[in-house]
Amino acid sequence: MRDMTENTKIAMQAINKWFYYAMNYNVVEIEIADYDGNRKKYLPDCFNAFPLYLRGHLAKKWDTLYDLYGSRAVLMAFYAELSSNYRKDLMAWVLENYNDEQKLNFNEED
Repeated sequence: MRDMTENTKIAMQAINKWFYYAMNYNVVEIEIADYDGNRKKYLPDCFNAFPLYLRGHLAKKWDTLYDLYGSRAVLMAFYAELSSNYRKDLMAWVLENYNDEQKLNFNEED
């Protein structure tokens, strides 16, 4: 394996974590706000990254994209639809809350 900077390793770990989350996200009951008031809906746990007032709008976007792309590709499409600030919020939530990825080992030779 070639020599890598610490920043490269950190970036690779973040990408690895994001990939495994996208393939294995948990669906939980999330409180959302919509026109009829607050209610609960089953959505990926990463929806906790977003403010309550925005979740209803994003849930509709998620449902539309899920119908188009299915469970394996929907998170990538959803991410692409978010503004820069909400993409950062989503990535920060995944990095802080998801730990079930297969870890990268930088000590072994491949």
